[in-house]
Amino acid sequence: MTSPEPRAARPTADAAGAPALPAVSPPSTGGWLRRRLPRNFGALGLALVVISGGVATSIIREMSPDNGSSATPGLTLSDPFVGTPAESFPDAAAGVAVPSDTTAPVAGFTPEEVGANLGHVRDAVLAARIQSRMLVDHDPSEFVGMFAPNLQAEIQKYFDDGEFANMATQIAPGHTLTKDSVRTSGTMTYGETTIDGIRYLEVQTNYVWVYPFAGRLEAYGDHLVVVHDKISWIFPAAEDVAAEDVGMWFNGAQAYASNIDCELLERSLLGLGRPLPSSSEGPDPDRVFSVNTSLDGPDTC
Repeated sequence: MTSPEPRAARPTADAAGAPALPAVSPPSTGGWLRRRLPRNFGALGLALVVISGGVATSIIREMSPDNGSSATPGLTLSDPFVGTPAESFPDAAAGVAVPSDTTAPVAGFTPEEVGANLGHVRDAVLAARIQSRMLVDHDPSEFVGMFAPNLQAEIQKYFDDGEFANMATQIAPGHTLTKDSVRTSGTMTYGETTIDGIRYLEVQTNYVWVYPFAGRLEAYGDHLVVVHDKISWIFPAAEDVAAEDVGMWFNGAQAYASNIDCELLERSLLGLGRPLPSSSEGPDPDRVFSVNTSLDGPDTC
């Protein structure tokens, strides 16, 4: 589920003469920047999942030669990624890359500022999705502190309310990952936009995150949880806003997850579901690993 289209109030001047973003107030629908984010912002839209006993389960490959693999019944697996597209994905730290060319003009920003903000988004994405401080310790303070001062309290509230799955990952108590690194595939792009006279650098991220959960492996991909998110991050030009509004903001987030425990996800916690073997009539099991898969599928939890 995506947040509604932005509604930016016309800025007013602060004491220093710089236009300020609108004051925090909870709108009835929508909301943007210093306004309270809509309450559905943290809801995770789920796609390409199947329900079985209250648990969302992805369709995985059977361990048999029928699916074109060399697997044989009774084969002992040691690599949770083997036999899936994630087998070729890089470790997440290497897979999240800043665009190498930051010379495309962005009004209100120098190429150096563009590069620095792209690096800031990379740091935020990794802090949210793979760092143990977030995943295991459930401590969002580093991630929250990466946003503009006037947005930090709003971001923290999403964690306090357990409505943060669109933006960050926390592993549920009683569930553990293997020692393998989380893997990812995706892109980061950037451009410019202007709203009510305020210029913004907009950074779009589109990543698939693959988490290997501990446990006995009986089929290809049966212990992998996949999260696919698309997030728009924006930075107002410093010359156009008050000092406390300078920094990183959200401009929308959308995500799906597969092979997850639905009840845990209601609290934005990630846990392994119960996978089902694939069938020749079922959906392509590789789809959940593709950044090109639509995030507008049905919520089957």
